[in-house]
Amino acid sequence: MVCKSVTTYAQEKFSDARPEIEALTAEHWDEMAVGFEGIAVQPMWDLWLTAELQNALVGVTARQEGLLIGYFGFILHPFPSAKNVKAATSTPYFIAKVRHRGIVLRRLVKEAVALAKGRGAQMITIRNHPSASAGPILENLGFHVADVWYMLNLAKELEHA
Repeated sequence: MVCKSVTTYAQEKFSDARPEIEALTAEHWDEMAVGFEGIAVQPMWDLWLTAELQNALVGVTARQEGLLIGYFGFILHPFPSAKNVKAATSTPYFIAKVRHRGIVLRRLVKEAVALAKGRGAQMITIRNHPSASAGPILENLGFHVADVWYMLNLAKELEHA
């Protein structure tokens, strides 16, 4: 007998999923915090709640047997360089270390993009961390590199202060 775990995807309210997202925060931070050494994780939960209250948050979850294994979302806003263009910018996202992790991320991105497009987004931007790059998945979905961020962690690199 082969037992397969089914992954379900759904748009969920952040306020409802927040406790489960918070439970994954340490695992998320451990993976994505390369370069952020010396900075304690303190998510801006109020930012996401405010965006949700303003109907400017798109959130999609992935679950296996009811357990949250991943989340991906966008904040909707005017594009900074063209205020008449509605943009969707990714929020921090994470997929637990599960089988077919890349497929789960790909599906979450596709679901969130469709929802953002349905809400009028004309420009989608997704932040990608090099220590856990989703670049190949995003490029396969038609995204291209449009910007590169550089970071100087003054909490760690005090000689640059």
